[in-house]
Amino acid sequence: MPSLDFVYDVVDKLNDDNIDYLIVAVRHTSDDESRSDIFYNISDDRTPITLSETVAKFYEEVLEKHIDDDDPGLDFTGDGSDPTPQGSD
Repeated sequence: MPSLDFVYDVVDKLNDDNIDYLIVAVRHTSDDESRSDIFYNISDDRTPITLSETVAKFYEEVLEKHIDDDDPGLDFTGDGSDPTPQGSD
């Protein structure tokens, strides 16, 4: 499995510079398995809103450009419920 040393170096530098961040590192462990590691730092009251808006935009873009609607294995929630955000058209 690939090392995350570089990610840890970036995280250390962001922390040293007092920068809030969200990093997702995806490693493909085999032909049919993947693992995601999430690193984040929230030190300002404005950061959760900014990150939430950014993640929502990213989610919509991934759904639109990279996910096949007909994929029966699609489950973003982990509980089998509909992954479509409420209020979306």
